[in-house]
Amino acid sequence: MQPDGKNRAFKYIKAKRINDRTKAGMLAAERLIQDGDWKRQLESANAVYNEIQAERNSVEQMNQSASRACSTLGEITDIVKGLQLEGEVGQEQLSKCKAHKSAKYELLEEKRAELKDLLQKLRAVEE
Repeated sequence: MQPDGKNRAFKYIKAKRINDRTKAGMLAAERLIQDGDWKRQLESANAVYNEIQAERNSVEQMNQSASRACSTLGEITDIVKGLQLEGEVGQEQLSKCKAHKSAKYELLEEKRAELKDLLQKLRAVEE
């Protein structure tokens, strides 16, 4: 075949395929219309679409909830760190207070012993 003949044959086959596919599509459309099945399929497709939309909305709500949870978790973490720091400061203050109390107790014990000695000397002098 010559190139011109090939082109004509290709165009003929292409046109025939397009025509066959168009006819097949038209027949399928006619069957759907005659059977009334298209309404059921359309309603089914619409129901599926609505379900997908509901799922998308649910996913969006879950994403927003997760975002709020992450934000809240960060805030809680900051609060816990602050409380731990305050607890450490409180422990330091408690330790200092105990050391101060112990030092004062020892000082008072010494003064009590001195007073006891002075009282005994005073009694000894009075007798």
